[in-house]
Amino acid sequence: MAKSIKIATSIIQTIIDDKGLVTAPEVVHIAKDEESPLHPYFEWDDKAAGHEYRLIQARQLLRRVRVEYDDKPVRLVHVNVSYSDDGDGDPGAGYYKPIAVNILSRDEYEAAHHETLQRLVAANESLDELQAVAPASGITSTRVRSAKRHVKSAISDLDNQSTIS
Repeated sequence: MAKSIKIATSIIQTIIDDKGLVTAPEVVHIAKDEESPLHPYFEWDDKAAGHEYRLIQARQLLRRVRVEYDDKPVRLVHVNVSYSDDGDGDPGAGYYKPIAVNILSRDEYEAAHHETLQRLVAANESLDELQAVAPASGITSTRVRSAKRHVKSAISDLDNQSTIS
C-alpha cells in the first residue's frame, strides 16, 4: 500500500474531530493493522526500528551536549548534507561539529544556511499558531507579534544573504 499524506491527514483529522486530540500511541495502534493507510509510515521490523530509534536518541543527545573547543563549552551544530529544494531527504542525514568550528566549504555553509532557514520558517509557523489561539485563551499576543517580527526579519535577512563569494 502506497503512502498518501492526504489519506493519513484525513484519518488523523477524523480522530481530532471526534476527540479533540490525538496521541502517538493511538496512531501506532491504528497503523498496526496491515490494511491501514497509516501502516506504511512505520518500520515494523523490530530490529530495524530499534536501530532507527537509537539514531533518534543519538541525535537528541548530540543536540544536548556541550563539548570543549578552545577551552570553552560549545554546542554541536547539525550540518545536513541530504536536502533538496522540495524538502525531501533524510532530516537526520549529515553530521555534527562544534558550532565554533569555521565551516570550511561552500557545501557545508549552504547546508547550514538551508537548515537554519527551515527552522526559522517552522518557528514562524509555530508563532502563527500561538497567535491564533491567544485570543481564545484570553491572552494578548503582543509578545508573539514582536517575536514574529524578529523571526520574519531573520528569515528575510538570511533569504537575501549572498552565499560565500
